[in-house]
Amino acid sequence: MFPLGNVLFPHAQLPLHVFEPRYRALAETCLAGDGEFGVVLIERGSEVGGGDTRFSIGTVARIVAAGRLPDGRYLLATEGTRRLRVREWLPDDPFPRAEVELLGEPGSSGDAGAARADVEKNEAALIDGASPVRQFFSITIPLIWEALTVSIVFLVIALIAGFFGFFGIG
Repeated sequence: MFPLGNVLFPHAQLPLHVFEPRYRALAETCLAGDGEFGVVLIERGSEVGGGDTRFSIGTVARIVAAGRLPDGRYLLATEGTRRLRVREWLPDDPFPRAEVELLGEPGSSGDAGAARADVEKNEAALIDGASPVRQFFSITIPLIWEALTVSIVFLVIALIAGFFGFFGIG
C-alpha cells in the first residue's frame, strides 16, 4: 500500500519518485511480482515518515514503466486499474500493507452502495464548501498536472536509459 497526498483514479496515471527505504522495498516487491500495489489518500498527516490517517477507499496501481537510479531510488509510471476498500491495516513493516477487497464500478451489483457512500464522503471532505469554480479547478488542474508529470517521468526515464546506454553503463 502506498498512502499519498494525491488521489489515484482508475484509468488515471500517477508518476512516482520513490526515495524512502520502505517504499523502495515496496517497489522491488511489486516489480518482482505482479507489478501492482494499492494507493490510498492520506486524510491527515504527511506522506513522508508515516504516522498518517488514511481513507479506506483507494485504487490498485499497476506499474507500467520503471527506472532504478544508481542510488537505489525508483522512478515509476503507474496507472490506476480498479477500486479497492481497505478492510484492515497491517503493520507497516517493511512497508504499509493492508487486507483489501476489490470493488466493482459504482452502480454495479454487490457492495456498490457502501462503496458509493464512502466515495461521496471522501469527495465531500475534499471540496466541501468550495465554490463551483474552485470545485472545477480542484478537479481539472490536478488532471492536467498529472498528464504533464507523467510525460516528464517518461522523458526522464528515457533520458536516463539513453545516458547509461550511451556510456555503456548498466
